[in-house]
Amino acid sequence: MKNAIVYSINSGEEKFEDSSRFRQLIYSVSRLRRFNKNIDVYAYISDKNFFSSIEKYKSLNIIFKYFKIPSYNVPNIDYDNSKNAERLWHRWTNTFETLRSLGYDNVLYVDTDTIFYNDPEILFSIYGNTESIYTREDNCYDIMESLNVENNGLNAGQVLFSKNLIHTEKNMFKFMKEYINLKLIDAKNQISEEMYSQTLWVIDQYALYEYYKSIGIQTRFYNKKHVMLHLEPWINPTSELVLHHYLNENYKVAVPAEFANDDISERFL
Repeated sequence: MKNAIVYSINSGEEKFEDSSRFRQLIYSVSRLRRFNKNIDVYAYISDKNFFSSIEKYKSLNIIFKYFKIPSYNVPNIDYDNSKNAERLWHRWTNTFETLRSLGYDNVLYVDTDTIFYNDPEILFSIYGNTESIYTREDNCYDIMESLNVENNGLNAGQVLFSKNLIHTEKNMFKFMKEYINLKLIDAKNQISEEMYSQTLWVIDQYALYEYYKSIGIQTRFYNKKHVMLHLEPWINPTSELVLHHYLNENYKVAVPAEFANDDISERFL
């Protein structure tokens, strides 16, 4: 099998090398390279100025690609005007671009707040080449209840797609836009302002879940012994753990201080 890892980061107006997501990315790939030095790793970055620095990081064998944040032009949708759409939507466009255009059998999209504990080929060998998407269930239970999301939805930080799903890209974004629009119109009048603000950050993953449900494709979940979320590695055996999506809020707990706090770009000078 020909497999790849994809990260996709919209740096906004912030200089990418000064951001916590840059430090997370470097630590994540550094951990990955302990177990697999050859698998293709793509990092899609929206900060064009960063590309003058990429030679410094060649030892990590990352394929950096620039992407421009697209305009989705969805009228009357608060989500589209909130910048959260721009911050999140690119994950799926860049993942499918990699899967469709570059000839991979499987692509694993991961957020930067991810730590590898073993070779990701283990995940591809168990969960790859199927007609389903694989991820972990989400645990924003109050938000999912308010949106009537069933079966724990999905958490979008570690999603595995196979080439068997390339055809599903065609209508994906139209469905997701319509779903998000309708759900947010309803939610704004029914939930607190604080919960609504939180919903903006996660609703695209529920839209993805509902899209696949609508076309009869199952969202399946990794075995928890292979992929863990939040602080699960602190309370569960990790002998078979491959990937830990620790989430931003646990950044200082999960990531060593020399990566979390220091100017790690200096290591590559």
